[in-house]
Amino acid sequence: MKKNNTYKKWLSVIAICTITFIAVISCENPLKDFTVAIDTAVFQKNATITIFDPTNPTNLDGTGKVEIELLGDDAGKIVSDGGSKTNFPVVDGVLQLAVNPANAGENINFVVKVSGDDYLTTTIPVNINENDTLVTIAANMVNINDTADGINLMEDDKSLNNGTLEEDFVVATDNSGDNEATEVTIASGTEFKDANGNLIKGAGDLKVRVVNFGSQDDESLNSFPGGFSPAAIELENGEIDTEGSFSTAGFTSIDMFVGNTEVKEFSEPITIKMDVDSEVVNPNTGEKIKKGDILPVWSYSKDDGKWKYHCDTTVEEEDGQLFTVCTTTHLSWYNLDYWARGCTSRRRFDVNVVAPGVSSSSGYRLVTALVFAGTNQSVSYKSNRVQNFFNGRSFGYYRTPNANLQFVVYDGTSRYNKGNEIYRSNTFNGCDSNQITINLEEFRSSLPPQPVNVNINFSGNCDGNIIKPSSYLYMKTDYTYRGRTYTYWRYAGYIRSGRVTIYNVFLNREYEFKTYYKGVEYKHNYTFTSNTINIENFDIPAELCNSL
Repeated sequence: MKKNNTYKKWLSVIAICTITFIAVISCENPLKDFTVAIDTAVFQKNATITIFDPTNPTNLDGTGKVEIELLGDDAGKIVSDGGSKTNFPVVDGVLQLAVNPANAGENINFVVKVSGDDYLTTTIPVNINENDTLVTIAANMVNINDTADGINLMEDDKSLNNGTLEEDFVVATDNSGDNEATEVTIASGTEFKDANGNLIKGAGDLKVRVVNFGSQDDESLNSFPGGFSPAAIELENGEIDTEGSFSTAGFTSIDMFVGNTEVKEFSEPITIKMDVDSEVVNPNTGEKIKKGDILPVWSYSKDDGKWKYHCDTTVEEEDGQLFTVCTTTHLSWYNLDYWARGCTSRRRFDVNVVAPGVSSSSGYRLVTALVFAGTNQSVSYKSNRVQNFFNGRSFGYYRTPNANLQFVVYDGTSRYNKGNEIYRSNTFNGCDSNQITINLEEFRSSLPPQPVNVNINFSGNCDGNIIKPSSYLYMKTDYTYRGRTYTYWRYAGYIRSGRVTIYNVFLNREYEFKTYYKGVEYKHNYTFTSNTINIENFDIPAELCNSL
């Protein structure tokens, strides 16, 4: 009886949600015509997007904190987990989407636009190819009331005379200490235009918000809109390039309003001065950036999530501070970046793991990064990964840049908990065929206690009908930032036909899990006592079966 009660506690986390799920989406009893095993997976292709506030993840707890808009040619092929084409709820910072079954065989590309009163608007490109069943993405939001490390924000306002600025207006972020700054200068006589190109007259004061993002802080880099490997960019010659990634020297977001009307264009160019960190590596030379280097500027539209070439700038220096200057007549994010296509599509870098006695099921999941040599600057957003280290494991990278690189391992288990550096490879060139062997024994003693991966296989019985649920699963996880510990709901896995592996948990420790559907949450605490749980033909309580 005790064993049955334990199974009942676990299954209640999933069964209630998934049984409710098929009841809601069915127009009639979903068990009516079935006498064999039922898989509750309705959508073949799914995406889960975790939207994260690094300064305090609990700011996004609940619902209604951000709004979602889907953009792009394939946006109409996407539905919420509840099947809606117009309502995409975000619950506790989690957005669940799926491909309309009618389009399941297609390669799907769309952009998720995320906005909120307390946050900078950002966009997240999503690709679900024809072979994907589940895509998981995490994206940082910038809290304008409490910016993360490496992010500096300044807001200011100025009176206008019938929509015209009567004196020069300068808005600059903080440049004290190690802060890099952005300075925006708007000339006297400038008029302001809305999204339709119309002059904004008599609407109120000019309000300007400038946000500078440094190139060396993880929280700043994780806020880069769309990630450093966008699906496509528009080059200087107007061609579209889909094979490459950005290497950033810093970026900025500039927003302006006249009254409540958002400014999109100006009658006269504004000037943008952006500081450049001297630790940035120029991938074209493999050396740290210096005065006289050419540094391209790219613009990014939060309205469609597209990058395009803006101009080339020459790096200047004043009082030991490197900077660039450019002008523009329209507003967007502006990014100081090198666009690198990499060496070839063939894999150029492999990591081979030696870890005697460590199998894949007992492997160490550790944060890794591919960085420019002598720095902590990642070669691209996608080069920061969590890898499972076990004996015989091999993984690698494609299209690495033609520059001196190093491979780094940290003792943390997620991008929000990177931990301490425990391994750094020798320097190598990204275009060579590199083979790096890592012996886990060299730093195993410095790793924290090893968690386990729990494999779960379960099914439920409703009057002779076997239910094998499929659903998203989330686990409450601690996150420490600036000396304070917060909690957030971490995506733990997708339960597919009753099977799921939950990574990095400790036995005999209580965890809180959650599933939800259409904004309704189902939570339960559970303590694992084994790394294998098999629950077959569990008799689902009659009150649940009767609700179908």
